[in-house]
Amino acid sequence: MIAISRRKPLMTRRGFQACAALGLAWSLAAPAASAAEAAIGSPPTVFWASDPVRPGEAVLVTGDGLTADCAVELFRLADGPSGAEPHTVQWPENVVKPDVLQPRGQSLKFILPEDFGPGVVAFRVRSGKALSKTMLLNLPDPWWCQGNVGAAATPGGTVRFLGKNLCWSGGTSGAAAGLPAATVALGGPRSVTLAARGDCYSLTVDLPPELPLGEYQLRVHNGRGGPCAWSRPLAIKVVAPASWPTLTLNVMDFGADGRGLADDTPSIAEALARLKGAGGGVLYFPRGRYLVSETLNIPERTVLRGEKRELCAICWPDRKEPLADMMIATRSFGIEDLSFYSANYGNFLTVDLKSPEIGDVHLRRLRVVANRYRGHMYQDPKEMSDRFTRFGVHGGKLLALGGQNVEVSDCDLLSSGCALFLTRARGARIENNVFRMGRFGWFWLSGSDGVVFENNQCLGQDLSTWGGGINCLDGSSVSQHVYFARNTCAQWFGGDNEMTTDGSGGAYYGRLAAAEGTRLTTADEPKWGKRDWRGAAVLVIGGRGVGQCRRVVRTEGRKIEIDRPWDVVPGADSQVTITMYQGDYLLVENRFADIGVIQFYGMSLGHLCAGNTSARTAGFFNMGMNYHHIQPSWHIQWL
Repeated sequence: MIAISRRKPLMTRRGFQACAALGLAWSLAAPAASAAEAAIGSPPTVFWASDPVRPGEAVLVTGDGLTADCAVELFRLADGPSGAEPHTVQWPENVVKPDVLQPRGQSLKFILPEDFGPGVVAFRVRSGKALSKTMLLNLPDPWWCQGNVGAAATPGGTVRFLGKNLCWSGGTSGAAAGLPAATVALGGPRSVTLAARGDCYSLTVDLPPELPLGEYQLRVHNGRGGPCAWSRPLAIKVVAPASWPTLTLNVMDFGADGRGLADDTPSIAEALARLKGAGGGVLYFPRGRYLVSETLNIPERTVLRGEKRELCAICWPDRKEPLADMMIATRSFGIEDLSFYSANYGNFLTVDLKSPEIGDVHLRRLRVVANRYRGHMYQDPKEMSDRFTRFGVHGGKLLALGGQNVEVSDCDLLSSGCALFLTRARGARIENNVFRMGRFGWFWLSGSDGVVFENNQCLGQDLSTWGGGINCLDGSSVSQHVYFARNTCAQWFGGDNEMTTDGSGGAYYGRLAAAEGTRLTTADEPKWGKRDWRGAAVLVIGGRGVGQCRRVVRTEGRKIEIDRPWDVVPGADSQVTITMYQGDYLLVENRFADIGVIQFYGMSLGHLCAGNTSARTAGFFNMGMNYHHIQPSWHIQWL
């Protein structure tokens, strides 16, 4: 069952989106309510409803017991002051009862009345005297938030919310245009309500400089629906700004030549060793050209800073035996305002990806030209092949980063292969960059929880450029909360040449022996292997309770603890699958040109795509599949 909208998304001033899309793979038809259940008034259950939605558009509802005898009741919440605390919805005596369309037991549809006016709408499903819970459409729904220092924020910093229905005004001028503005309420060491700026899918609030440190609960109000229309709370910590050493050393004071006439490796290494002994600081490169012949090891809490990237370059000449890494580090470092040139190489910059402490990294205003094929390769045809395969055809990365608080901004990066491998990121910001990807070139956002990938150009520089993706291919069981917005992806001609999600496999497919509360017992032995399955998805794909998803908290043999009880407890006829969780991706206003397909491949849950365009591609789609395991694709909206 799939419905696709070609209208403008909600929160724009010119047009509004229509219906949502749901892909249910291999779902057995939910059993109709028995006569006995109907007699005692077994309530219909709603799992999910599509929004954002405007008057005159369709709403798709999924759940259990949504049969032909059901009725839908709804009313529009009155606008007005939001108040400081959320109120409970009180149903009026007179409600609107739209026609129920296409009831299928596990889904139904209805049209939002044309005369409602844009706003927050309450609805419920009735079967006889039995009622479902109240659901709110167009309620602000922040999926996650990030601060100016990753998963946390500082006094005077910012908090950014990513989700849907966050703002009606589309900017800070909404009130002047007669549209309601969004607000954010903070509760914690200090309670305060703050004005916010943004659009339907992204909202930013500035924190007061004097805000006390501590953990805060934040709620969003989009200006419609009065005091009943506050979002659920999200938590964020407000922390003191990190204090890095301010010691600044000039590389010229350590004997660097800076004219490109001598090897400056010893001078740079000595200066870095001095900073490491001092606990960090800044190594400053004045205008010049610095030749380097070995790997540079960046100490913790150290920043490499050039006078300006147009004036200052660090260069590795070609060599017969390439360095595996041009620069390495562990965590807590930065590079700013420099250009880099490298010929034969393996990885350009990599951190210890196996360390649990990686992160706290910023790369700003860099230019990198890493070209392992520079020179007259035709004189030795085998040389080209050797350089391509030495680190594996998909090996060799320009940037290999991960962990908490990773920032890559305003950089121009040319890679001979992979441009960016980002793993286990938490609160990352990849913004305003140009990624030029070479032979079998690609980028990955892998196993992450909170990534803003925005205003980047991801360009193929070779006829075999492969593409990009958001995935669990780093061995993770969870990839969630990715905001991929206003990027240009173009000229991916080789390999799969796709913008895709990925992550094959799973741990269990079959029936349950028991399900009670948050405890499950599988009928057969799962194949847990060595993967950490915490956070993975448990999905009911057949029989009683079909269409529900829960998350793994812990496992022990056939016993599983999930994050919350089922709305409809699976029965003896139910089939479940346990696989990687890929959920809550936002693809907003991206431009795709001369690539293959833009797709959600295998497991995908709750993704929303709005305002994207494509030219000379294979188009947009999602599909659940048997991808070395049963992987559904549910609650996907293409707007």
